[in-house]
Amino acid sequence: MSTVIGLFDDEDSLQTAISQLEAAEYDDDIIEVVTNASRADGSGAVVPAAAMAATGQSGGQGAAVAVVGLKDAATRALDGLGDEGNFFKEAAADGGKLIIIKTSSDAEVESILENAGASRVYSE
Repeated sequence: MSTVIGLFDDEDSLQTAISQLEAAEYDDDIIEVVTNASRADGSGAVVPAAAMAATGQSGGQGAAVAVVGLKDAATRALDGLGDEGNFFKEAAADGGKLIIIKTSSDAEVESILENAGASRVYSE
């Protein structure tokens, strides 16, 4: 299994990626969506994919009960990635939106993220 991370500059591109991943039946592979828009204090937030589905929300909007701080789940997903992980943490802190996916089909998932408008895609 590979970890694939997509960085998005805007909510629309992130939503497009989520929709395209769902259409390609990769929605169960989505492990995290990180967006600053979810927290009033701007500290960033992580919304597990299962919580998004349960609340009918995407990207954490209105799903405050399911939101955990960036220091929890997203950090664990990014910690082992060295400089790339640090880049994505900083990007999220600066307002970037991340989608983190565990998949065995990394090339196809990367293509979906790039076509949806990701400004950066990383796979390991």
